[in-house]
Amino acid sequence: MRLEGKVAIVTGAGGGIGQEITNQLAQDGATVFAWDISEKIHSQADEMNQNLDAKRVIPVQIDISDIAQMRSKVEQIVEEKGKIDILVNNAGIMQTIPFLEIDEQSWDRMLDTNLKSVFFLTQAVVKPMMDRKQGRIINISSIAGRSGRPVAAHYAASKSAVLSLTKSAALAFGEHGIRVNAICPGVIMTPMMEQINRDRARIFGKENEENVAVNEFLAKVPIKEIGYPSDVAQQVVFLCLPESSYVHGQAINVCGGYEMN
Repeated sequence: MRLEGKVAIVTGAGGGIGQEITNQLAQDGATVFAWDISEKIHSQADEMNQNLDAKRVIPVQIDISDIAQMRSKVEQIVEEKGKIDILVNNAGIMQTIPFLEIDEQSWDRMLDTNLKSVFFLTQAVVKPMMDRKQGRIINISSIAGRSGRPVAAHYAASKSAVLSLTKSAALAFGEHGIRVNAICPGVIMTPMMEQINRDRARIFGKENEENVAVNEFLAKVPIKEIGYPSDVAQQVVFLCLPESSYVHGQAINVCGGYEMN
């Protein structure tokens, strides 16, 4: 119960990494507002709460590309709970499309979801954090944001921009007691990774092969192990604890050594 009494928002909480982050924060005592675009967030929250000694996961069905709705939800949480201690900007989409086939609609949707929402939700949440002189903001980026992707250039660009935004926020709000960091997951087994497998198999004509993307990426992982949502969630919890108070403006790779910068 290291986070007992803390109030958190986790976006993209309905599956994969976001669901596990929500679960681990709640297990450590935080009250977590679990944001997701899908209505399944309600049943998932009920399931998580069944394993807790209190109702600490509060489902919120929301489209984070709707900035006005997002701001309204933040105001409601502050009015109800009096504060927001933790923001995890996790929600994101991924498309595997060759560079020359990315159209304007795909570009705009990617940047609206993966970057624009991060900026404006941070802007909304940081104001009540500044009033209390404390807060933790963790942005989930990707190792793709460090090295680029020829068949997902818009995704890599959005995640690279999240790293830059993390640094800007860290410079802007560090003196106000707010710690801002990013996490860059690598090969993590999630529904998104399963979709990447299918898409890359189709693009490269390897439909008869299993785990095309996983095997390709795993060949570049020195420890030769795949990651799981819990690996990322554990780092998020650490960044919310007092023990991490001197970690600020950093991008932490959780990738088994795929990237080392």
